[in-house]
Amino acid sequence: MTSTNDVGLESDRVQNQSGTISEDLCCSICQNILWKPVACRTCETHFCSACIQKWLSNANSTCPLGCNPYSERTCSKFVNTPLSRLQVACIYESNGCREILPYEAVEKHETQCEYRLHQCPGCRSSFSKNEIETHISHCELNDFTCADCKIVCKRRDVSQSHTEMICVREQFRQYRCQSEETIKQLREELKKLREKQQFATPSYERVPCGGRPCIKCSKCRDWYFTGNAETWQWIRYCENWTKEDYNRWHGDRVYDRFKRRTDGGTCHTAATAGFTANHGVTTVCLCENNIIA
Repeated sequence: MTSTNDVGLESDRVQNQSGTISEDLCCSICQNILWKPVACRTCETHFCSACIQKWLSNANSTCPLGCNPYSERTCSKFVNTPLSRLQVACIYESNGCREILPYEAVEKHETQCEYRLHQCPGCRSSFSKNEIETHISHCELNDFTCADCKIVCKRRDVSQSHTEMICVREQFRQYRCQSEETIKQLREELKKLREKQQFATPSYERVPCGGRPCIKCSKCRDWYFTGNAETWQWIRYCENWTKEDYNRWHGDRVYDRFKRRTDGGTCHTAATAGFTANHGVTTVCLCENNIIA
């Protein structure tokens, strides 16, 4: 709402001046008492900071008194000192405030004054601090939020936009969405747990080699491949091997690239025993992630 920062400080608000206020304490632009004053470095003329900023924003580069270019400095102590002695009535005096304040205390008081007007966000009418909360809670143009379903509508529209049936349906819709989201999260967490867990639980049937079965394929995962990814893909499809593939397996000693895990493996055979020469079927886990290159 309106404050001294917005409209400046009119001389009739000063309470401790018996005569006319000195021109040195008045702004050369608005003619009111200087408020947050600054001065032209060249001619020493003082202005309200808001007034000179507005002047310069209108494509002016000169001082209002003609100094070119305008160069600003802080206010002179010969102006600040008499300003600090002024006793000023609160700008909300017409609303009931009776405070008389030192010049330097005016701004802080106005931000906290109980008589400062507050605007209703609905009807845009202005009320004092003591009245605004009561008004907002009853204003038909303000938003109403249901505590149960969280539907928001204008207070005047509650009877049409927020019936008991609408409220119940909205609560059910939100509950369903929340449930679906919870189920989705649980599935994602379960998927991550399964990916993290390599070995099946003891309820799985033991593989013939005595090793620990993979949780995905139930074949022995006590061994892992240490070669390159291309060779690993070739091995994974060993059921399609030809005689040349078997020759490569033995001739290049590819099986030497399988290493036994050191975290409690129970397999009692060598990796090569997992591959049969006749069928190329393996009892070793060939899942895609069973490689540490």
